[in-house]
Amino acid sequence: TLGIVLPSAPALKSTILRASEWCRLLSDIKLEQSKGRYTSLKQLEGVLLKGQLIPVNMPELNRLTDKVAAAKTWQDKTSKVFVRKGYTKLLEVLSPRGSLTAESRPLEECLRESTAKEFTDMRQRRTANMLRTEQEERGLINEDDNVYCICRRGWNSPKGVDGAMTQCDLCYDWFHNKCVSISKNKDMKNSETMKDVKYLCPLCQRTKRPTVEQALALLISLRQAGVSLPEGVALNFLIERAMVWQEKVRPLVNKYKGVFTAPDKQAFVDQYISTKERTQIEELMIKGDLIELTMEETASLWSLLNTIDECVVPEQKKKPSSRPPSKPASPSGSSGSSSKR
Repeated sequence: TLGIVLPSAPALKSTILRASEWCRLLSDIKLEQSKGRYTSLKQLEGVLLKGQLIPVNMPELNRLTDKVAAAKTWQDKTSKVFVRKGYTKLLEVLSPRGSLTAESRPLEECLRESTAKEFTDMRQRRTANMLRTEQEERGLINEDDNVYCICRRGWNSPKGVDGAMTQCDLCYDWFHNKCVSISKNKDMKNSETMKDVKYLCPLCQRTKRPTVEQALALLISLRQAGVSLPEGVALNFLIERAMVWQEKVRPLVNKYKGVFTAPDKQAFVDQYISTKERTQIEELMIKGDLIELTMEETASLWSLLNTIDECVVPEQKKKPSSRPPSKPASPSGSSGSSSKR
């Protein structure tokens, strides 16, 4: 005898049926991807496991094995580049804040809608935080009843957190220096340069913010691996947002760059930069700060906005005047970071 045990006809038929269903499942995934709905790495790993349990040699299984391995390598590498402490999901930080997700809709469509919502939500949050500070300053509400920071405590917490605080230049909320480790930043420690140093809180800056070039290199490596992932779609969308933003900012900065060298900056601003244009510059700054990538134009636009605001009389400034040193300081008149003492 040959010592070979042949499967029964029913068992063989069942195996072939399972293999056919698995191949059909893989075809459905490819079809969904062609429509803009992508399968997560976890789902692909589940599909791979199902295929590995079928005792049939399937070429598609070998290809999927290689793709899943490449996807895991790419995801790990991209997470190290982007994800910072406090966040765990790569897709979450690559997508606009509060992204709208719907399995029945293309991912890019959800990302596009979420971008508009993210900007609107941030404008409302900034306005609410400015109003709160103004009301505290005018004595309309009790400042001791308010909570701030990631610790959600008052400015001078009874639990030992001192009152030194720094304002986020994006959301306008305040954060205890100890809670967000600002003391480790030499530039932020120098009160004379505070207005020139932009500070984004941990809630606004969700990633390590690599450069656009680094993000492009990651995207190219994913495409070379022949893998389609939701994270890849989100990264591609993020890069497109950055590039569109850069194209809008460059001519604007070039148009008003004369303010940096003008003998009379006040006269330059009065003549060339209207309140409407200043608002447009501020809105572009907000949109740039919401993009989780490092761009040279961000610093240029920030300097322009700071210079303009230095020439604006207090009544026109976007932030209320500062409080006495013995109180938690309100946002400063300039666009730069401020500190509560």
